[in-house]
Amino acid sequence: MDLNGSQVQIAIAAIEKIKAGEDQQEFVVRKRAKSGEYRRISWKLNGHAARGLIYATGRDITDEYNALQIASGVAEENKALANLLENTQVVARIASFFLDAKKGVMTWSKQMYTILDVDPSRPPLSTEEFIAIIHPDDRNRWQLEIDQYTDFANVIKLRFRCLLGERIVWIEAITQGRRDAEGEVETISGTLQDITERVVSEQQHAFVLEALGIGVWTCEPNAGKMEWDSGMYRIYDVPPEQFPNPYDAWVAATTPEEQAATWVDFSKAVDGEKDPDMNFEILTQKGVRKHIASRGVTFRNAQGQVNRLMGINWDRTKEIELERSLLAERVKMVNSAKMASLGEMSAGIAHEINNPLAIIIGKADKLERLVARANTTPEMMLPDFADIKKTAHRIAAIIKGLRTFSRNSENDAFLSTSADVLIAETLALCKERFSSKSVDLIVGECSGVDFEARSTQISQILLNLLNNAFDAVIGTENPWIKIEVMTRLDLDRIEFVVTDSGLGIPPEIAEKIMNPFFTTKEVGKGTGLGLSISQGMAQDHGGQIRLDTKSENTCFVLELPLHRKEKNVA
Repeated sequence: MDLNGSQVQIAIAAIEKIKAGEDQQEFVVRKRAKSGEYRRISWKLNGHAARGLIYATGRDITDEYNALQIASGVAEENKALANLLENTQVVARIASFFLDAKKGVMTWSKQMYTILDVDPSRPPLSTEEFIAIIHPDDRNRWQLEIDQYTDFANVIKLRFRCLLGERIVWIEAITQGRRDAEGEVETISGTLQDITERVVSEQQHAFVLEALGIGVWTCEPNAGKMEWDSGMYRIYDVPPEQFPNPYDAWVAATTPEEQAATWVDFSKAVDGEKDPDMNFEILTQKGVRKHIASRGVTFRNAQGQVNRLMGINWDRTKEIELERSLLAERVKMVNSAKMASLGEMSAGIAHEINNPLAIIIGKADKLERLVARANTTPEMMLPDFADIKKTAHRIAAIIKGLRTFSRNSENDAFLSTSADVLIAETLALCKERFSSKSVDLIVGECSGVDFEARSTQISQILLNLLNNAFDAVIGTENPWIKIEVMTRLDLDRIEFVVTDSGLGIPPEIAEKIMNPFFTTKEVGKGTGLGLSISQGMAQDHGGQIRLDTKSENTCFVLELPLHRKEKNVA
Protein backbone atom coordinates (compact mmCIF):
# COMPACT_ATOMS: atom_id res chain seq x y z
CA MET A 1 0.00 0.00 0.00
CA ASP A 2 2.98 2.29 0.48
CA LEU A 3 1.48 4.13 3.48
CA ASN A 4 3.03 6.56 5.95
CA GLY A 5 2.77 6.37 9.78
CA SER A 6 -0.73 7.74 10.41
CA GLN A 7 -2.12 6.05 7.31
CA VAL A 8 -0.68 2.69 8.49
CA GLN A 9 -2.68 3.01 11.71
CA ILE A 10 -5.86 3.60 9.66
CA ALA A 11 -5.10 0.50 7.53
CA ILE A 12 -4.37 -1.67 10.62
CA ALA A 13 -7.68 -0.58 12.18
CA ALA A 14 -9.52 -1.61 9.00
CA ILE A 15 -7.73 -4.99 8.88
CA GLU A 16 -8.61 -5.69 12.51
CA LYS A 17 -12.28 -5.05 11.71
CA ILE A 18 -12.10 -7.57 8.81
CA LYS A 19 -10.49 -10.14 11.13
CA ALA A 20 -13.28 -9.56 13.59
CA GLY A 21 -15.76 -10.60 10.91
CA GLU A 22 -17.01 -7.13 9.86
CA ASP A 23 -17.93 -6.36 6.28
CA GLN A 24 -15.92 -4.46 3.68
CA GLN A 25 -13.87 -1.54 5.02
CA GLU A 26 -13.05 1.56 3.02
CA PHE A 27 -10.77 4.52 3.71
CA VAL A 28 -9.08 7.29 1.74
CA VAL A 29 -5.47 8.38 2.04
CA ARG A 30 -3.38 11.10 0.41
CA LYS A 31 -0.27 9.97 -1.42
CA ARG A 32 2.43 12.04 -3.04
CA ALA A 33 3.01 10.99 -6.66
CA LYS A 34 6.32 11.04 -8.49
CA SER A 35 5.30 14.31 -10.13
CA GLY A 36 5.21 15.86 -6.67
CA GLU A 37 1.46 16.46 -6.52
CA TYR A 38 -0.75 14.78 -3.96
CA ARG A 39 -3.34 12.28 -5.09
CA ARG A 40 -6.28 10.82 -3.18
CA ILE A 41 -6.47 6.99 -3.15
CA SER A 42 -9.58 5.09 -2.09
CA TRP A 43 -8.77 1.66 -0.51
CA LYS A 44 -11.33 -1.11 -0.15
CA LEU A 45 -10.58 -4.13 2.07
CA ASN A 46 -12.38 -7.50 1.96
CA GLY A 47 -11.40 -10.84 3.51
CA HIS A 48 -12.26 -14.17 5.08
CA ALA A 49 -11.63 -14.12 8.78
CA ALA A 50 -11.76 -17.88 9.23
CA ARG A 51 -9.15 -18.46 6.52
CA GLY A 52 -7.10 -15.40 7.44
CA LEU A 53 -7.38 -13.97 3.95
CA ILE A 54 -7.57 -10.19 3.26
CA TYR A 55 -7.89 -8.56 -0.18
CA ALA A 56 -7.19 -4.87 -0.85
CA THR A 57 -7.87 -2.74 -3.95
CA GLY A 58 -6.89 0.90 -4.43
CA ARG A 59 -8.35 3.50 -6.82
CA ASP A 60 -7.22 7.02 -7.61
CA ILE A 61 -10.25 9.24 -6.89
CA THR A 62 -8.48 12.63 -7.04
CA ASP A 63 -10.43 13.93 -10.04
CA GLU A 64 -13.73 12.69 -8.64
CA TYR A 65 -12.98 14.34 -5.29
CA ASN A 66 -12.11 17.68 -6.90
CA ALA A 67 -15.27 17.56 -9.02
CA LEU A 68 -17.37 16.92 -5.93
CA GLN A 69 -15.73 19.82 -4.11
CA ILE A 70 -16.49 22.17 -7.00
CA ALA A 71 -20.08 20.95 -7.20
CA SER A 72 -20.46 21.40 -3.45
CA GLY A 73 -19.13 24.98 -3.69
CA VAL A 74 -21.52 25.79 -6.54
CA ALA A 75 -24.40 24.34 -4.56
CA GLU A 76 -23.46 26.49 -1.56
CA GLU A 77 -23.23 29.60 -3.76
CA ASN A 78 -26.60 28.84 -5.33
CA LYS A 79 -28.08 28.33 -1.89
CA ALA A 80 -26.64 31.63 -0.73
CA LEU A 81 -27.97 33.40 -3.84
CA ALA A 82 -31.37 31.82 -3.32
CA ASN A 83 -31.41 33.00 0.31
CA LEU A 84 -30.32 36.47 -0.79
CA LEU A 85 -33.05 36.60 -3.44
CA GLU A 86 -35.64 35.42 -0.94
CA ASN A 87 -34.55 38.04 1.63
CA THR A 88 -34.55 40.74 -1.05
CA GLN A 89 -38.08 39.79 -2.07
CA VAL A 90 -39.22 40.03 1.54
CA VAL A 91 -37.70 43.50 2.00
CA ALA A 92 -38.98 44.79 -1.36
CA ARG A 93 -42.37 43.08 -0.96
CA ILE A 94 -41.87 41.48 -4.32
CA ALA A 95 -42.53 37.89 -5.40
CA SER A 96 -41.87 35.83 -8.50
CA PHE A 97 -43.79 33.16 -10.37
CA PHE A 98 -43.17 30.73 -13.24
CA LEU A 99 -45.83 28.99 -15.32
CA ASP A 100 -45.09 26.02 -17.53
CA ALA A 101 -47.97 26.55 -19.95
CA LYS A 102 -47.50 23.20 -21.64
CA LYS A 103 -47.69 21.22 -18.40
CA GLY A 104 -50.03 23.65 -16.66
CA VAL A 105 -47.71 23.79 -13.64
CA MET A 106 -47.38 27.05 -11.68
CA THR A 107 -44.50 27.70 -9.29
CA TRP A 108 -44.47 30.52 -6.72
CA SER A 109 -41.72 31.98 -4.58
CA LYS A 110 -42.37 31.97 -0.83
CA GLN A 111 -43.07 35.71 -0.84
CA MET A 112 -45.98 35.24 -3.27
CA TYR A 113 -47.92 33.38 -0.57
CA THR A 114 -47.27 36.24 1.86
CA ILE A 115 -48.28 39.02 -0.53
CA LEU A 116 -51.51 37.31 -1.60
CA ASP A 117 -52.22 36.03 1.93
CA VAL A 118 -52.38 32.38 0.77
CA ASP A 119 -51.66 29.37 2.97
CA PRO A 120 -48.13 28.23 1.94
CA SER A 121 -49.07 24.59 2.45
CA ARG A 122 -51.50 24.67 -0.48
CA PRO A 123 -50.70 24.82 -4.23
CA PRO A 124 -50.56 28.20 -6.01
CA LEU A 125 -53.88 29.79 -6.94
CA SER A 126 -55.44 28.77 -10.22
CA THR A 127 -56.22 31.44 -12.81
CA GLU A 128 -59.88 31.45 -11.75
CA GLU A 129 -58.96 31.76 -8.09
CA PHE A 130 -56.56 34.62 -8.84
CA ILE A 131 -59.16 36.53 -10.87
CA ALA A 132 -61.61 36.13 -7.98
CA ILE A 133 -59.40 38.16 -5.61
CA ILE A 134 -58.88 41.02 -8.11
CA HIS A 135 -60.96 44.10 -7.30
CA PRO A 136 -64.15 44.05 -9.40
CA ASP A 137 -63.40 47.54 -10.78
CA ASP A 138 -60.01 46.33 -12.08
CA ARG A 139 -60.92 42.93 -13.52
CA ASN A 140 -61.97 44.06 -17.01
CA ARG A 141 -58.85 46.17 -17.46
CA TRP A 142 -56.68 43.32 -16.16
CA GLN A 143 -58.32 40.88 -18.59
CA LEU A 144 -57.85 43.25 -21.54
CA GLU A 145 -54.15 43.59 -20.77
CA ILE A 146 -53.76 39.85 -20.36
CA ASP A 147 -55.56 39.18 -23.66
CA GLN A 148 -53.23 41.60 -25.44
CA TYR A 149 -50.31 39.88 -23.82
CA THR A 150 -51.56 36.44 -24.94
CA ASP A 151 -52.08 37.67 -28.50
CA PHE A 152 -48.77 39.48 -28.99
CA ALA A 153 -46.48 38.12 -26.27
CA ASN A 154 -45.64 41.65 -25.13
CA VAL A 155 -43.86 42.43 -21.90
CA ILE A 156 -46.56 44.13 -19.86
CA LYS A 157 -46.76 46.09 -16.65
CA LEU A 158 -50.04 46.05 -14.74
CA ARG A 159 -51.37 47.88 -11.71
CA PHE A 160 -54.45 46.54 -10.00
CA ARG A 161 -56.03 46.02 -6.61
CA CYS A 162 -56.61 42.74 -4.81
CA LEU A 163 -59.27 42.15 -2.16
CA LEU A 164 -57.63 40.12 0.59
CA GLY A 165 -60.24 39.75 3.29
CA GLU A 166 -60.95 43.29 4.51
CA ARG A 167 -57.71 44.65 3.06
CA ILE A 168 -57.17 46.25 -0.33
CA VAL A 169 -53.66 45.63 -1.62
CA TRP A 170 -52.21 47.41 -4.65
CA ILE A 171 -50.22 45.07 -6.89
CA GLU A 172 -47.78 45.89 -9.67
CA ALA A 173 -47.15 42.95 -11.98
CA ILE A 174 -44.48 42.64 -14.68
CA THR A 175 -44.85 39.58 -16.88
CA GLN A 176 -43.00 38.14 -19.87
CA GLY A 177 -43.65 35.03 -21.91
CA ARG A 178 -41.85 32.76 -24.33
CA ARG A 179 -43.26 30.94 -27.32
CA ASP A 180 -42.10 27.70 -28.90
CA ALA A 181 -41.25 27.19 -32.56
CA GLU A 182 -44.93 26.75 -33.42
CA GLY A 183 -45.82 30.07 -31.81
CA GLU A 184 -47.56 28.51 -28.82
CA VAL A 185 -47.04 30.07 -25.38
CA GLU A 186 -44.52 27.87 -23.64
CA THR A 187 -43.75 29.65 -20.39
CA ILE A 188 -44.86 32.78 -18.56
CA SER A 189 -42.79 34.28 -15.79
CA GLY A 190 -42.83 37.51 -13.88
CA THR A 191 -43.01 39.36 -10.60
CA LEU A 192 -45.73 40.74 -8.35
CA GLN A 193 -44.96 43.56 -5.95
CA ASP A 194 -47.04 44.96 -3.09
CA ILE A 195 -46.99 48.73 -3.86
CA THR A 196 -49.77 49.74 -1.45
CA GLU A 197 -47.56 52.16 0.52
CA ARG A 198 -46.23 53.72 -2.70
CA VAL A 199 -49.74 54.20 -4.11
CA VAL A 200 -50.97 55.76 -0.87
CA SER A 201 -47.98 58.12 -0.96
CA GLU A 202 -48.69 58.97 -4.60
CA GLN A 203 -52.34 59.62 -3.79
CA GLN A 204 -51.38 61.89 -0.90
CA HIS A 205 -48.89 63.69 -3.13
CA ALA A 206 -51.52 64.11 -5.84
CA PHE A 207 -54.02 65.40 -3.27
CA VAL A 208 -51.53 68.03 -2.06
CA LEU A 209 -50.72 69.11 -5.61
CA GLU A 210 -54.42 69.36 -6.46
CA ALA A 211 -55.19 71.26 -3.26
CA LEU A 212 -52.39 73.72 -4.03
CA GLY A 213 -53.43 73.97 -7.68
CA ILE A 214 -50.05 72.70 -8.89
CA GLY A 215 -49.45 70.81 -12.13
CA VAL A 216 -46.34 68.77 -12.98
CA TRP A 217 -44.71 68.63 -16.42
CA THR A 218 -41.75 66.80 -17.91
CA CYS A 219 -39.95 67.42 -21.17
CA GLU A 220 -37.36 65.49 -23.17
CA PRO A 221 -36.19 68.11 -25.70
CA ASN A 222 -34.07 65.75 -27.80
CA ALA A 223 -37.01 63.40 -28.27
CA GLY A 224 -39.49 66.23 -28.74
CA LYS A 225 -41.57 64.74 -25.93
CA MET A 226 -43.60 66.57 -23.29
CA GLU A 227 -45.93 65.12 -20.66
CA TRP A 228 -48.47 66.73 -18.31
CA ASP A 229 -50.12 65.34 -15.24
CA SER A 230 -53.83 65.87 -14.59
CA GLY A 231 -53.08 69.02 -12.59
CA MET A 232 -51.66 70.75 -15.67
CA TYR A 233 -54.83 70.08 -17.66
CA ARG A 234 -56.90 71.45 -14.76
CA ILE A 235 -54.87 74.67 -14.77
CA TYR A 236 -55.42 75.11 -18.51
CA ASP A 237 -59.09 74.06 -18.28
CA VAL A 238 -58.83 71.49 -21.10
CA PRO A 239 -59.49 67.72 -21.18
CA PRO A 240 -56.41 65.55 -21.86
CA GLU A 241 -58.04 63.86 -24.84
CA GLN A 242 -58.43 67.21 -26.62
CA PHE A 243 -54.67 67.77 -26.67
CA PRO A 244 -52.71 64.49 -26.76
CA ASN A 245 -49.63 66.67 -27.25
CA PRO A 246 -49.55 69.04 -24.22
CA TYR A 247 -47.46 71.57 -26.13
CA ASP A 248 -50.46 72.21 -28.39
CA ALA A 249 -52.58 73.05 -25.32
CA TRP A 250 -50.01 75.62 -24.22
CA VAL A 251 -49.83 77.18 -27.69
CA ALA A 252 -53.63 77.39 -27.88
CA ALA A 253 -53.78 79.27 -24.58
CA THR A 254 -50.96 81.79 -25.14
CA THR A 255 -50.41 84.68 -27.53
CA PRO A 256 -47.47 84.69 -29.97
CA GLU A 257 -45.86 87.44 -27.87
CA GLU A 258 -46.10 85.36 -24.68
CA GLN A 259 -44.78 82.32 -26.55
CA ALA A 260 -41.76 84.22 -27.88
CA ALA A 261 -40.86 85.67 -24.46
CA THR A 262 -41.35 82.34 -22.67
CA TRP A 263 -39.43 80.40 -25.31
CA VAL A 264 -36.37 82.59 -24.75
CA ASP A 265 -36.20 81.54 -21.09
CA PHE A 266 -37.04 77.91 -21.85
CA SER A 267 -34.32 77.74 -24.52
CA LYS A 268 -31.77 78.90 -21.95
CA ALA A 269 -32.85 76.03 -19.72
CA VAL A 270 -32.53 73.53 -22.60
CA ASP A 271 -29.06 74.92 -23.34
CA GLY A 272 -28.10 74.39 -19.70
CA GLU A 273 -27.68 78.07 -18.87
CA LYS A 274 -30.29 78.09 -16.10
CA ASP A 275 -33.15 76.11 -14.59
CA PRO A 276 -36.63 76.76 -16.00
CA ASP A 277 -38.10 79.92 -14.46
CA MET A 278 -40.92 81.54 -16.46
CA ASN A 279 -44.03 83.64 -15.93
CA PHE A 280 -46.68 84.12 -18.59
CA GLU A 281 -50.36 84.73 -19.16
CA ILE A 282 -52.86 82.30 -20.67
CA LEU A 283 -56.41 82.68 -21.88
CA THR A 284 -58.44 79.51 -21.35
CA GLN A 285 -61.13 78.25 -23.68
CA LYS A 286 -63.66 79.51 -21.12
CA GLY A 287 -62.32 83.03 -21.56
CA VAL A 288 -60.57 83.15 -18.18
CA ARG A 289 -57.24 84.99 -18.09
CA LYS A 290 -54.66 83.48 -15.76
CA HIS A 291 -51.16 84.38 -14.65
CA ILE A 292 -49.05 81.21 -14.69
CA ALA A 293 -45.73 80.65 -12.94
CA SER A 294 -43.45 77.81 -14.09
CA ARG A 295 -40.40 76.58 -12.20
CA GLY A 296 -38.30 73.50 -12.81
CA VAL A 297 -34.99 71.66 -12.77
CA THR A 298 -32.77 70.20 -15.49
CA PHE A 299 -31.18 66.76 -15.75
CA ARG A 300 -28.04 66.00 -17.76
CA ASN A 301 -26.68 62.92 -19.51
CA ALA A 302 -23.17 61.48 -19.17
CA GLN A 303 -21.89 64.09 -21.65
CA GLY A 304 -23.22 66.93 -19.50
CA GLN A 305 -26.00 67.84 -21.95
CA VAL A 306 -29.54 68.60 -20.78
CA ASN A 307 -31.71 65.66 -21.80
CA ARG A 308 -34.65 66.07 -19.47
CA LEU A 309 -36.50 68.87 -17.71
CA MET A 310 -39.11 68.60 -15.00
CA GLY A 311 -41.11 71.31 -13.33
CA ILE A 312 -44.36 72.62 -11.95
CA ASN A 313 -46.93 75.19 -13.02
CA TRP A 314 -49.34 77.01 -10.78
CA ASP A 315 -51.98 79.66 -11.22
CA ARG A 316 -50.74 82.79 -9.46
CA THR A 317 -53.64 85.00 -10.57
CA LYS A 318 -54.94 85.44 -7.02
CA GLU A 319 -51.39 86.12 -5.86
CA ILE A 320 -51.04 88.86 -8.50
CA GLU A 321 -54.40 90.33 -7.55
CA LEU A 322 -53.41 90.26 -3.88
CA GLU A 323 -50.10 91.98 -4.67
CA ARG A 324 -51.97 94.69 -6.55
CA SER A 325 -54.43 95.07 -3.68
CA LEU A 326 -51.61 95.27 -1.16
CA LEU A 327 -49.84 97.82 -3.34
CA ALA A 328 -52.99 99.92 -3.45
CA GLU A 329 -53.33 99.66 0.33
CA ARG A 330 -49.69 100.57 0.72
CA VAL A 331 -50.22 103.70 -1.38
CA LYS A 332 -53.13 104.61 0.89
CA MET A 333 -51.01 104.05 4.00
CA VAL A 334 -48.13 106.06 2.55
CA ASN A 335 -50.48 108.93 1.79
CA SER A 336 -52.04 108.61 5.24
CA ALA A 337 -48.59 108.72 6.82
CA LYS A 338 -47.76 111.77 4.73
CA MET A 339 -50.87 113.56 5.87
CA ALA A 340 -50.10 112.63 9.48
CA SER A 341 -46.62 114.10 9.10
CA LEU A 342 -48.03 117.25 7.50
CA GLY A 343 -50.55 117.51 10.33
CA GLU A 344 -47.76 117.36 12.89
CA MET A 345 -45.85 120.09 11.03
CA SER A 346 -48.80 122.26 10.06
CA ALA A 347 -48.37 124.81 12.87
CA GLY A 348 -44.67 125.18 12.11
CA ILE A 349 -45.26 125.44 8.36
CA ALA A 350 -47.97 128.09 8.90
CA HIS A 351 -45.55 130.05 11.10
CA GLU A 352 -42.81 129.57 8.49
CA ILE A 353 -45.06 131.09 5.83
CA ASN A 354 -46.63 133.80 8.02
CA ASN A 355 -43.27 135.25 9.02
CA PRO A 356 -42.08 135.99 5.46
CA LEU A 357 -45.57 137.20 4.56
CA ALA A 358 -45.35 139.73 7.42
CA ILE A 359 -41.98 140.82 6.06
CA ILE A 360 -43.43 141.25 2.56
CA ILE A 361 -46.38 143.27 3.89
CA GLY A 362 -44.07 145.43 5.95
CA LYS A 363 -41.78 146.04 3.01
CA ALA A 364 -44.77 146.81 0.78
CA ASP A 365 -46.03 149.41 3.31
CA LYS A 366 -42.59 150.98 3.42
CA LEU A 367 -42.40 151.16 -0.37
CA GLU A 368 -45.83 152.74 -0.46
CA ARG A 369 -44.65 155.46 1.89
CA LEU A 370 -41.47 155.98 -0.11
CA VAL A 371 -43.46 156.37 -3.32
CA ALA A 372 -45.57 159.07 -1.63
CA ARG A 373 -42.47 161.09 -0.84
CA ALA A 374 -41.36 163.50 -3.52
CA ASN A 375 -37.66 162.97 -3.07
CA THR A 376 -37.71 159.18 -3.30
CA THR A 377 -35.36 157.68 -5.85
CA PRO A 378 -35.42 154.15 -7.34
CA GLU A 379 -32.14 153.40 -5.63
CA MET A 380 -33.78 153.96 -2.27
CA MET A 381 -36.42 151.31 -3.01
CA LEU A 382 -34.11 148.59 -4.44
CA PRO A 383 -33.13 147.04 -1.06
CA ASP A 384 -36.77 146.60 -0.10
CA PHE A 385 -37.57 145.08 -3.48
CA ALA A 386 -34.67 142.66 -2.96
CA ASP A 387 -35.98 141.68 0.48
CA ILE A 388 -39.46 141.08 -0.92
CA LYS A 389 -38.02 138.93 -3.71
CA LYS A 390 -35.85 136.93 -1.31
CA THR A 391 -38.73 136.39 1.07
CA ALA A 392 -41.06 135.36 -1.75
CA HIS A 393 -38.50 132.77 -2.86
CA ARG A 394 -38.43 131.48 0.70
CA ILE A 395 -42.21 130.97 0.64
CA ALA A 396 -41.98 129.39 -2.83
CA ALA A 397 -39.43 126.90 -1.54
CA ILE A 398 -41.76 125.89 1.29
CA ILE A 399 -44.72 125.53 -1.07
CA LYS A 400 -42.58 123.50 -3.48
CA GLY A 401 -41.54 121.20 -0.65
CA LEU A 402 -45.16 120.72 0.39
CA ARG A 403 -46.30 119.99 -3.14
CA THR A 404 -43.46 117.56 -3.71
CA PHE A 405 -43.96 115.83 -0.40
CA SER A 406 -47.72 115.40 -0.73
CA ARG A 407 -47.85 113.97 -4.26
CA ASN A 408 -48.06 110.25 -5.10
CA SER A 409 -44.57 109.09 -6.05
CA GLU A 410 -45.14 105.33 -6.41
CA ASN A 411 -44.69 105.45 -10.18
CA ASP A 412 -41.93 108.07 -10.28
CA ALA A 413 -38.77 107.29 -12.17
CA PHE A 414 -35.45 107.01 -10.36
CA LEU A 415 -33.67 110.27 -11.19
CA SER A 416 -30.35 111.84 -10.26
CA THR A 417 -30.94 113.69 -6.98
CA SER A 418 -28.72 116.08 -5.05
CA ALA A 419 -28.33 115.00 -1.43
CA ASP A 420 -27.80 118.61 -0.29
CA VAL A 421 -30.89 119.91 -2.09
CA LEU A 422 -32.97 117.01 -0.77
CA ILE A 423 -31.98 117.74 2.83
CA ALA A 424 -32.60 121.48 2.40
CA GLU A 425 -36.10 120.89 1.02
CA THR A 426 -36.90 118.38 3.76
CA LEU A 427 -35.67 120.62 6.58
CA ALA A 428 -37.73 123.53 5.21
CA LEU A 429 -40.81 121.55 6.24
CA CYS A 430 -39.81 120.90 9.85
CA LYS A 431 -37.18 123.32 11.10
CA GLU A 432 -39.71 125.89 12.32
CA ARG A 433 -41.45 123.20 14.38
CA PHE A 434 -38.15 122.18 15.92
CA SER A 435 -37.20 125.80 16.60
CA SER A 436 -40.52 126.59 18.27
CA LYS A 437 -39.98 123.76 20.77
CA SER A 438 -36.31 124.68 21.39
CA VAL A 439 -34.97 121.53 19.71
CA ASP A 440 -31.57 122.33 18.28
CA LEU A 441 -31.45 121.14 14.62
CA ILE A 442 -27.87 120.51 13.48
CA VAL A 443 -26.95 119.98 9.84
CA GLY A 444 -23.68 118.09 9.81
CA GLU A 445 -21.42 117.10 6.96
CA CYS A 446 -23.10 116.92 3.55
CA SER A 447 -21.22 115.38 0.67
CA GLY A 448 -22.80 117.27 -2.19
CA VAL A 449 -22.99 113.99 -4.08
CA ASP A 450 -25.82 113.04 -6.43
CA PHE A 451 -27.59 109.66 -6.27
CA GLU A 452 -30.42 107.95 -8.15
CA ALA A 453 -33.72 107.91 -6.27
CA ARG A 454 -37.34 108.88 -6.05
CA SER A 455 -36.65 112.11 -4.20
CA THR A 456 -40.17 112.42 -2.78
CA GLN A 457 -39.93 109.02 -1.09
CA ILE A 458 -36.47 109.71 0.34
CA SER A 459 -37.73 113.06 1.67
CA GLN A 460 -40.64 111.23 3.32
CA ILE A 461 -38.24 108.71 4.94
CA LEU A 462 -36.01 111.48 6.30
CA LEU A 463 -38.96 113.49 7.55
CA ASN A 464 -40.29 110.41 9.33
CA LEU A 465 -36.91 109.83 11.02
CA LEU A 466 -36.68 113.52 11.98
CA ASN A 467 -40.23 113.58 13.39
CA ASN A 468 -39.59 110.36 15.38
CA ALA A 469 -36.43 111.92 16.80
CA PHE A 470 -38.37 115.10 17.66
CA ASP A 471 -41.07 113.13 19.51
CA ALA A 472 -38.38 111.21 21.40
CA VAL A 473 -36.40 114.21 22.69
CA ILE A 474 -39.11 116.85 23.15
CA GLY A 475 -39.35 117.78 26.80
CA THR A 476 -35.87 116.46 27.65
CA GLU A 477 -32.95 118.59 28.81
CA ASN A 478 -30.99 120.28 25.99
CA PRO A 479 -32.64 118.35 23.14
CA TRP A 480 -30.90 118.22 19.79
CA ILE A 481 -31.20 116.43 16.46
CA LYS A 482 -28.44 116.08 13.88
CA ILE A 483 -28.63 115.07 10.24
CA GLU A 484 -25.58 114.39 8.09
CA VAL A 485 -24.63 112.61 4.87
CA MET A 486 -21.73 110.22 4.33
CA THR A 487 -20.70 108.46 1.14
CA ARG A 488 -18.77 105.27 0.47
CA LEU A 489 -17.76 105.58 -3.17
CA ASP A 490 -15.87 102.25 -2.99
CA LEU A 491 -19.13 100.51 -2.01
CA ASP A 492 -21.33 102.72 -4.21
CA ARG A 493 -23.34 103.69 -1.10
CA ILE A 494 -24.71 106.87 0.47
CA GLU A 495 -25.82 107.11 4.10
CA PHE A 496 -28.19 109.65 5.65
CA VAL A 497 -27.58 109.62 9.41
CA VAL A 498 -30.17 111.02 11.85
CA THR A 499 -28.95 111.18 15.44
CA ASP A 500 -30.72 112.68 18.46
CA SER A 501 -29.83 113.42 22.07
CA GLY A 502 -31.55 110.27 23.29
CA LEU A 503 -29.45 107.48 24.83
CA GLY A 504 -30.49 104.67 22.52
CA ILE A 505 -33.34 102.16 22.27
CA PRO A 506 -33.70 99.08 24.54
CA PRO A 507 -33.00 95.78 22.70
CA GLU A 508 -36.49 94.41 23.36
CA ILE A 509 -37.98 97.43 21.57
CA ALA A 510 -35.29 97.64 18.88
CA GLU A 511 -36.12 94.14 17.58
CA LYS A 512 -39.77 95.13 16.99
CA ILE A 513 -39.36 98.73 15.89
CA MET A 514 -39.66 97.99 12.15
CA ASN A 515 -42.80 95.88 12.58
CA PRO A 516 -46.04 97.32 11.20
CA PHE A 517 -48.33 98.88 13.85
CA PHE A 518 -45.66 98.75 16.57
CA THR A 519 -45.28 102.09 18.32
CA THR A 520 -43.97 103.42 21.63
CA LYS A 521 -45.90 106.68 21.33
CA GLU A 522 -48.99 107.32 23.41
CA VAL A 523 -52.42 106.58 21.97
CA GLY A 524 -53.42 109.05 19.27
CA LYS A 525 -49.87 110.13 18.47
CA GLY A 526 -48.61 107.26 16.36
CA THR A 527 -49.94 104.58 13.98
CA GLY A 528 -46.88 102.33 14.09
CA LEU A 529 -46.65 102.45 10.30
CA GLY A 530 -44.06 105.17 9.76
CA LEU A 531 -40.89 103.11 10.07
CA SER A 532 -42.46 100.06 8.42
CA ILE A 533 -43.52 102.10 5.36
CA SER A 534 -40.17 103.89 5.30
CA GLN A 535 -38.32 100.57 5.41
CA GLY A 536 -40.39 99.32 2.47
CA MET A 537 -39.54 102.39 0.40
CA ALA A 538 -35.85 102.06 1.33
CA GLN A 539 -35.89 98.42 0.21
CA ASP A 540 -37.54 99.44 -3.07
CA HIS A 541 -34.43 101.58 -3.61
CA GLY A 542 -32.17 98.60 -2.85
CA GLY A 543 -31.32 100.01 0.57
CA GLN A 544 -32.39 99.75 4.20
CA ILE A 545 -32.99 101.63 7.44
CA ARG A 546 -31.01 100.35 10.38
CA LEU A 547 -30.53 101.28 14.00
CA ASP A 548 -26.87 101.97 14.80
CA THR A 549 -26.52 100.14 18.11
CA LYS A 550 -22.87 101.21 18.44
CA SER A 551 -23.74 104.90 18.67
CA GLU A 552 -23.77 106.55 22.12
CA ASN A 553 -26.98 108.36 21.17
CA THR A 554 -30.09 107.16 19.34
CA CYS A 555 -29.03 106.92 15.70
CA PHE A 556 -30.87 105.73 12.60
CA VAL A 557 -29.08 105.26 9.27
CA LEU A 558 -30.78 105.34 5.86
CA GLU A 559 -28.43 103.43 3.57
CA LEU A 560 -28.97 103.62 -0.19
CA PRO A 561 -27.07 102.74 -3.38
CA LEU A 562 -25.64 105.66 -5.32
CA HIS A 563 -26.66 104.06 -8.57
CA ARG A 564 -29.89 102.20 -9.19
CA LYS A 565 -29.64 98.51 -10.08
CA GLU A 566 -32.71 97.23 -11.90
CA LYS A 567 -34.45 94.32 -10.22
CA ASN A 568 -34.84 91.10 -12.15
CA VAL A 569 -38.55 90.70 -12.77
CA ALA A 570 -39.51 87.04 -13.29
